[in-house]
Amino acid sequence: MTTAKIKAIMLDVVKKIVVLSVLTLLWWLASVAVDRSILPAPLTVFDALIHNRSVILSHAWYSLRRIGGGVGLALLVSIPIGMFMGYYRMIDSLFSPVIYILSPTPKITFLPLIMLFLGLGDNARIFLVFLTLVFPLIVALRDAIKKIPDDVYAPLIAAKCSHVFILYHIVFLGGLPAIFTALRLSLAVGISVLFISENFGTRMGLGYFIMDSWMTIRYPAMFAGILSMGILGFVLTAFVDFLQKKICPWAESR
Repeated sequence: MTTAKIKAIMLDVVKKIVVLSVLTLLWWLASVAVDRSILPAPLTVFDALIHNRSVILSHAWYSLRRIGGGVGLALLVSIPIGMFMGYYRMIDSLFSPVIYILSPTPKITFLPLIMLFLGLGDNARIFLVFLTLVFPLIVALRDAIKKIPDDVYAPLIAAKCSHVFILYHIVFLGGLPAIFTALRLSLAVGISVLFISENFGTRMGLGYFIMDSWMTIRYPAMFAGILSMGILGFVLTAFVDFLQKKICPWAESR
């Protein structure tokens, strides 16, 4: 690792520390200005986070498992559909109307219907997260592939390369960075939908923990749950960034 890269990493760490410090200070000032029973001070929330760490970790594991299952299923479905829609115009013309109708619809509205078919267990929540993520991923991948110039395909077609070769080396790898970008942008929506779904038919998950703490007037624990959900989103986004740098190094160099 070069000296310049080490300095860049250290500078990035310092920036994050400064931002977190400023946010914590603003939080403390707000807690002073507002009734502290409603908005606890940062140290009070951190103490509640430590005190409830085993319970929060248990709830976080359920939420992580649900969001992970939804993301995995969304990737399995969106990658082949997005690839074929981006490469084959006929498939795009067939599927686009369906995508445009379903994509803008708030997926949380399907929660009662999903629970009727899949029950109140994890499958319903995983499917809801999947439904939230799959359409943005399909559209992002399709649009990225459509932007690949025809000149890229021409030499391969002239060399009589197989469709499998073209689909993997040009279509899939060319659209892969768009998948990571769309996933990073959609994760917040997926976590929000998961939070709402965890308030129905389950007693496990960060969403349940937050609302249960609110209803039992345990505000420090409630804010500890909110902070934990924020940390979960940050970790997942950072993990997506890490995977993109490892899997798509060419996207970093552009």
